[in-house]
Amino acid sequence: VRVNRAIQRLESVSGSEMEVARSPLTGLATFLKTRTGRPIPIAGAGDQSAGSRSLRFLRDYGDAFAIVDESDLRVTRVSDVDDAGMQHVRLQQFHRGIPVTGAELIVHLKGPSVVAVNARTLPDMESIEVFPQVQAEQALDSARGLMESQMGLSDVQYGVPHLEIFN
Repeated sequence: VRVNRAIQRLESVSGSEMEVARSPLTGLATFLKTRTGRPIPIAGAGDQSAGSRSLRFLRDYGDAFAIVDESDLRVTRVSDVDDAGMQHVRLQQFHRGIPVTGAELIVHLKGPSVVAVNARTLPDMESIEVFPQVQAEQALDSARGLMESQMGLSDVQYGVPHLEIFN
């Protein structure tokens, strides 16, 4: 229902029917743009940075992607303006400060407007706990054991363990 309302608001603001691809598993929008190619204006965008414009757009229409609070997003990359006059902003989804690996959005901007959005996000995360069930040292020991027993590798460099949610 929230997805459909967000899409209806987008159609109203843009004056165009939306072209929307949805995830068969979640029903969330995975791609959207106007059918006419008309850009979607971002209210109050002014001369904000591309990252800020993207966050403002997602604050207003994030329900289409199960984004209920812009604090659940972090801008990870902003492209320079390309030959088509567009910028592409990549955002990572977070839940209670924990990154959701594989969950991101790309907002395609042209000036103060959105041309399209690609998304792969995870809905309904309220029940997901963010307290680790395994301590960092235990996780590292398990990884070492698996690499040695399953892969026969003992000369492996490991990163610092950190908590993630996988999409």
